[in-house]
Amino acid sequence: MQDSFIGAQLQTFALTIGLGFLIGLIYDFMMTGKKFIRLSRGVHFLIDFLFCLTMTLLVFIALLANNWGEVRAYVFIGLGVGILIYMLLFSRSVSMLLTKTFSLLISFALLIIRPALLMFRKISWLIGQIKKKAGHFVREKKE
Repeated sequence: MQDSFIGAQLQTFALTIGLGFLIGLIYDFMMTGKKFIRLSRGVHFLIDFLFCLTMTLLVFIALLANNWGEVRAYVFIGLGVGILIYMLLFSRSVSMLLTKTFSLLISFALLIIRPALLMFRKISWLIGQIKKKAGHFVREKKE
């Protein structure tokens, strides 16, 4: 009985370390995305609030599935250890990789969007010229 209880606690501790690691990864993803998107301070606050709310919900659901939602001190320690491990060992390289990936994706999107915008502008200009000529033609016909 005692061994299964300790085993369940160790399993929950390992789960919370993994959740802390995942929270650090998601945080890096969010922060890298914020670098590429200019938003107001209010929107940044809202995104940060939603991040905290989502991560709390994620931890709660994981704990609910694992140990009926018991929150003990080792849960917070595990989350902290997981985040700390991620931040110390992986954050810098993952952030650089995400920055390069986002830059490449934006460059690729612009490569596709710019010709489409140019074509749209040309078509708009052509339609404007046709309307102008049609307007002259209608005015001349009325006279």
